Amino acid sequence: MSHVGMYTFNDGSTEDAISIITPGQALPQLSSITGLEVVIHDVGVIRRQDYVTDLSDPIVTWKLYLIAWEGANGADVNTAALHIVRRFGGSNMIEISSTGTSIGALTQSLILIPSGGGIF
Repeated sequence: MSHVGMYTFNDGSTEDAISIITPGQALPQLSSITGLEVVIHDVGVIRRQDYVTDLSDPIVTWKLYLIAWEGANGADVNTAALHIVRRFGGSNMIEISSTGTSIGALTQSLILIPSGGGIF
């Protein structure tokens, strides 16, 4: 939690910059974000894990975004990603940086966490 940034809302209140939201959903009454933001999508990518016995299990891959806003940088994203990838088996990070955008994010990365990976 020491790596997580801060949401500031229109009424002046603040919260840790962690959200679980539907893709495309905006946080209500948000005025600014500083530091490292963690966004977890509430919908995963579902695929089948087939077995030779004709049985199968669904495997859900969850998407978690690490976004560096003013006050954070790529090193903060990497540090947080290392903590997360060490905890969730089978997970990996993909850099999806987009520079020069008007939203103000400095860099961002996507971590894919499979449901079958286990927590260490």
